[in-house]
Amino acid sequence: MKESRPKIKLDASLLPSPTGYREKKSTLCVGLDIAWFGGSKSDPSSRYDFLAAALLDSELKVEKVEFRRINLDQHDLKAEKTFAGLNALLKDIGVKADRIVLAVDAPLQAVSRGLPAREPKLVKGAVKRRACETYLNRRRKSIDKACGGANGWHPNIQSGAPVAPRVECLLRRLSNTFKLWTEERSNTPKLIIECFPAEAIWASKRMGYYPGSFTSARVKDYKAQAGCKLRASQVRSLVEDAVLDAFQYSTQTPQEWFSLVGEVTAWMLSDVTWMDSGLYDGGKLLDDVVDSTLCLATAICYALGRAHAWQDPENPEDGHIIGPGLMQELLTGRTRLV
Repeated sequence: MKESRPKIKLDASLLPSPTGYREKKSTLCVGLDIAWFGGSKSDPSSRYDFLAAALLDSELKVEKVEFRRINLDQHDLKAEKTFAGLNALLKDIGVKADRIVLAVDAPLQAVSRGLPAREPKLVKGAVKRRACETYLNRRRKSIDKACGGANGWHPNIQSGAPVAPRVECLLRRLSNTFKLWTEERSNTPKLIIECFPAEAIWASKRMGYYPGSFTSARVKDYKAQAGCKLRASQVRSLVEDAVLDAFQYSTQTPQEWFSLVGEVTAWMLSDVTWMDSGLYDGGKLLDDVVDSTLCLATAICYALGRAHAWQDPENPEDGHIIGPGLMQELLTGRTRLV
């Protein structure tokens, strides 16, 4: 439930641009959490990608959902398995869709800086921030200041240049079908957009979509479960109550979103991949699903015309970050929950 509150004294130029499709059409929305380097040798649970998908009908109502883990045998360095898994998903539930929007949790675009190929182990000076990351970070700080401070909710932005080789491989494989988002291509029927789950959480907090009693630690706790054995009730709490339920307000479809989130957790609790004697292994097999669903929320918002985009207008070729919700609503005073 929303109520009016005093308008925040905020410079509108700090806010990201609204983006998304401009008309109603059936749309397959997909969120992809991709292992940039195919996972680590020492942690088998990291060697998976995850796909979360929702088919929206011509009235943009959820018609079908699908969730799939992709086992990255030998790290899938050329992204062949992920490409095949995505193609299978498109054939299974995407054939009826007029449009497809794929939201990926990874840097997708960066201008050349003459840097060496990105490696799993960071080397000082071998990675740089992109213009879109600097643009987001500077404006985010000013927005937080106007709203009373970050209080731990701020996203920690990784340097996105250069793009990871495995991600580049996937983009090349998809290039015959999909176009990478630009402002000019924002209405293209088959789009790839970059999503940053931590930015999605921050934007939802900033919009007032998390209850005031919630702390950033509570919402981000799904990222801190490595080595823990979780009961089903704990999984539901970490996934539904703490993180995903708030995105009903970004999408403005509360009943449909609650149903989708219920299907996410039902799928998770039936997935034998991370089961151990009736309990569930915390770590990557948990947070990959949540992050993919946050990407899915962004893709759904894009289909609904309710997304926002961070892109440096002076350096549009140096990446973009798209998140769920219309942050211009911060200027109206109708964002707070009770």
